[in-house]
Amino acid sequence: MPKGFDTVIGDGGTKLSGGQRQLLSIARGLLRNTKIFLLDEINSNIDGLTERNIVQTVFRLSQNHTVIMATHRATTIMQIPRIIVICDVKNVAEGTHEKLLNECMTYKELFEKIDSN
Repeated sequence: MPKGFDTVIGDGGTKLSGGQRQLLSIARGLLRNTKIFLLDEINSNIDGLTERNIVQTVFRLSQNHTVIMATHRATTIMQIPRIIVICDVKNVAEGTHEKLLNECMTYKELFEKIDSN
């Protein structure tokens, strides 16, 4: 941003792309340092390199904070250290990507649908 925190954005200032708005929202959440982060499709409007950086930051956060992330991007899912599969409001299974692929048919079917897109 041209003037850092003093940059005016939005209608009267600098126009932001969808990805820039998304990154700004994530940054605002990080600055608040809350105990629980709810992240829904945080990587929908960003490039692969930025996605990897965000995912690494989220993993560091998850060591001291509760992070709940919803995503449909296979590359992100495969990096998540603990996945909880919920189906019909029930906790079906939890574990790593590899464990769930081998032991949870619901997860395997969902992941195959995502991965084929």
